[in-house]
Parts: sequence; C-alpha cells; structure tokens
Amino acid sequence: MFIFLILQITVGDSGRDRSVAMDLMLAGCLLMMGIYHLGLFSLRKKDKSTFWFGMFCLMFVLRTLITGEKYLIYLYPSLPFYLTVRLEYMSFYFQIPIFVLFLHSLFPDELNKKILYAIQIIIYPFCLFCFSPSFRLLSSTLSIVQIITALVAIYSIYVNIKSILHGRLG
Repeated sequence: MFIFLILQITVGDSGRDRSVAMDLMLAGCLLMMGIYHLGLFSLRKKDKSTFWFGMFCLMFVLRTLITGEKYLIYLYPSLPFYLTVRLEYMSFYFQIPIFVLFLHSLFPDELNKKILYAIQIIIYPFCLFCFSPSFRLLSSTLSIVQIITALVAIYSIYVNIKSILHGRLG
C-alpha cells in the first residue's frame, strides 16, 4: 500500500508510467538483493545458498527489465530484436536450474540428487535453443519449459514440506 501511495504521488495517474515505476522498483530491489547475497557469498564461500539466491535475483532483474514494459529496450532502442527475444527466453530458462541449485544448497537431504541432475540435464539443452537462429524453434520450446517449471514448482513445495517435517532450518 505504501509503495502504491509513493507511485501515485511521484508518477501520477498514467497507467504505463505506474507500471514502468513498479517494474523499476522491483528490478532495483532485486538488484540490491542479488548484489548483497553475492557479497555475502564472497565472505562465506561455504554457504552456496547465498550465491545461488544472488544469481536467481540477478536473472530475475534481467527478466523484469526485458519483459512487461520492456524498459531495457526503452533505454537501448538500438538493441536488436533477436537479442532481446533470446535474453527473455534465457532469463526464464536459466532461472529453473539456478532455483533448483539454490533449493539443493538449503536442503541437500530433502532434495533428491537424481532429480537435481535430471532437471539440469533436461533444462540445459533448452537453454542452448536460445542461441538457435530460428525463432520458430525457440518459441516452440516455451510450452515444454513452462510444464517443466510447473513440475519443478510442485517438487519444490514437496521439498519444503519435507524439510519442515524434518525440522530443518532455513
């Protein structure tokens, strides 16, 4: 509510301006969180969860700036279309293995290593499709990756419930 009030005062009534402001506020917060967690990782290299969370935040920043109001394109209008599309897909595709690695670093006993490796083996080839010259091939992979993302989300809920039942911290 507080953020909405600030946006109303600073941006006014323009819906697009408000949307851009929200995207930039989200990107700024995520950027600070990502840099903070990468800084924590540089101080404590044993705690891999801070690294993976920082990387996840930075990928989310890229995705926020390239989708929605597409503020990155507004800043750099000469950015080629093929590059922005590939960045959009890559930021989505790479978030999945990064999130699973983050979850594994928090709960190594609850997350099955075979499932961790399977997710990585399945997702990384889709990441390579981002470098394909064919937009048709690239866009045809999206629905498959969305299904995989839904399955990973369900599995992550299972891992979290399992960790709660085992009394794990984090």
